[in-house]
Formats: sequence, structure tokens, C-alpha cells
Amino acid sequence: MGHSAGAAHIATMLFSPNILALTDDLRSKIVAAILISGPYDLVAMQADWPSASIHAQYWGTLEAAKANDPLHLFHRLEAIFIERLPNILLVEGEWEPDWLLDAGKALQQAFTDRMHPPCEKIVALGHNHISLNWALSTGQGEQWGEDIIGWYKKNFVPEEI
Repeated sequence: MGHSAGAAHIATMLFSPNILALTDDLRSKIVAAILISGPYDLVAMQADWPSASIHAQYWGTLEAAKANDPLHLFHRLEAIFIERLPNILLVEGEWEPDWLLDAGKALQQAFTDRMHPPCEKIVALGHNHISLNWALSTGQGEQWGEDIIGWYKKNFVPEEI
């Protein structure tokens, strides 16, 4: 599970055949990934954005970063890799910045188009990019965490006989 840049790192690892090869033993051991509010699509990023230089440091240039963000890696991913992806859950705060919401919609649409079954999505109602994580263990605004537990139980805990 990763939030923001952590979600982008996990998605990049899963969607890049050069990082996690099809024959890599680690790939077969990853059964689930929870991606929270990640910057999956960098196409709109401009050189004057505060984080543009950070993305360029990862890839060499901003244009290379845009071409290798999680959304574009997923679009280029061969079907055999898609078949071997773990169960993925998308999570986002209700009040994320518009560009992050758009990136999440674009990634979810790409999943819907190419994955069967497509991934599920949880919206943390009443939360922005930061508050959803800070709410955990406060007793307020934690429903999204409960929803993740429900998703996990539904997909990975065998029904009792």
C-alpha cells in the first residue's frame, strides 16, 4: 500500500517489465496492491510546477517522466503482464486536487478497458490528499480504512464453512 508518491512507486514497479520481470519470483508473491491518491498521469505537468524537477530527476527529463508515468506504463503493458497483475484497489480522498482526481479516473478507465475484472475504487468521503491518512486511529473519518478491510476480507479471507 502506498500513498501519493508511494502509490506511483508501487504502480511503476508493477507496470514496468524492466523493474519487475515476468519471471521474477517477487512478482508471483505480490497478491494485492492498494494505490492511494497517486500521481498516475503527469501529462499536464509543466516545467514551472514545484515538483517537475523531482520527476525529471527520476527519468532525466520531464518529457521522459511524462512518458513513463504509471498510466502510460500501463497503456504499454503487454497482456501477459496484465494477466499477472495482483488484485489492485484504488483509493482517493473526496477532495483531492482536480489533477489527481483526473489521474485516478484515467487509470481506473485504463484498468476497466484492459483488466478483467477491473479494479475497485474507494473514495474517502470528506478527506483531502493529506487528511485521509491523518484520520486513521482518531475515531473520526475512518470509514475508508474500514472499507479497505472489507475489500481485503472479500478478496483474501476464505469464507467460513
